[in-house]
Amino acid sequence: MGLFKHYLGIRQDPRMQSLMHDMGNEAYGIFWMITEIIMSQRSKCLSYDEETITKVANDVMPTNINIKEFIDKAIKYRVFIKGEFYDGSKYFTLSKAFMPEEMPEDL
Repeated sequence: MGLFKHYLGIRQDPRMQSLMHDMGNEAYGIFWMITEIIMSQRSKCLSYDEETITKVANDVMPTNINIKEFIDKAIKYRVFIKGEFYDGSKYFTLSKAFMPEEMPEDL
């Protein structure tokens, strides 16, 4: 288990507010669960494909939110960003505005 820094007040960020307005307060918890998954990856991103999104959905187990729809809306509001690897495959990660800095190893 590792640690990472994060910004205070993400809940009040207009992008997060838009996401929560569309998807409900559960979206905030889902954001943090997916953030933990992203930050546990060496690449700090997740593949944007059906297999990965299904794995995330099984891990997060939302009650009323479709994870694919959540990720797409988070991308729409720039909470997450979507990119492309050199081979053309897609990925998503945290927007730079939400990207935490790594915690020092000596904590």
